[in-house]
Amino acid sequence: MTGYDSAYVAGLIDGEGCVYIAKVGGRHQLRLQIVLAKRSAAVLRWLVTKVGGRLFDLGRNNPRWDDEVLWKCNGQEAACVLRKVQPFLRIKSQQAELGIKMEAIRQELIPPWGKQARWTNEAQSDCETIRLAIMQVNATGPRVGADDVTAHYPTARRLAQRVGDRWVTFQRDMLSPTGWEPFSGTWPNSGMVVHGEFWTLNGSEWPSDAAVCSLSDVLETGDVPPKFFLSPKACRGILRRAGKRVRELPAALARALEAVASEGVDSPDLQSQGE
Repeated sequence: MTGYDSAYVAGLIDGEGCVYIAKVGGRHQLRLQIVLAKRSAAVLRWLVTKVGGRLFDLGRNNPRWDDEVLWKCNGQEAACVLRKVQPFLRIKSQQAELGIKMEAIRQELIPPWGKQARWTNEAQSDCETIRLAIMQVNATGPRVGADDVTAHYPTARRLAQRVGDRWVTFQRDMLSPTGWEPFSGTWPNSGMVVHGEFWTLNGSEWPSDAAVCSLSDVLETGDVPPKFFLSPKACRGILRRAGKRVRELPAALARALEAVASEGVDSPDLQSQGE
């Protein structure tokens, strides 16, 4: 195809086509597919001559509906089409990227003497993730973007996103079969999931309207008021209760309490008050 042809095919796929991963065959073999339905068969016949694929007549049960022709392209042939038109895609560029990755994995599983891929558990998991990711992108309906979240929560940040059956980071990994780096960080205690994305709220160390201070700034120095000290009676009470409950106090605390509790013990009035 020329550059003009590639741009035209990209427009057809963007406007009326669908890129997805299908499960075909008795063993549910995964296969990249591109489909495009139009009432104009001439355009689709031109498409077959340029990029390949097959045509299927779609009859309509309702006589008021016009018959349509379906163009379908599968597997490696579909991946070749997407590679040629990907620079011109605007709407389905992400689906094309995912589909090309999936088909590359499948091609590596086909032995030289066969046509069917011999799936491993790891490859099956990676391709199933890609299949579900394309389904997410193809899903219709209103989508909540980052601007909508940050408008209500200015301090929010995206931590991870759900792609298929796994959580991944927003950092793309060119060495990974799926193209994403798996999320391996620590999950926070709270957050929110918005359209498959996990968001967490960033909180500062201190409230924005608080004055920052250190412990030395608030410590009392010099003549400290008596209200901040335990009285001898209170110290004797702590020691008495600890003894009744067979609780062992820290050595430094016990010595300090005993020192204060012994003050004025010789006074009969204080002895009677402490009992």
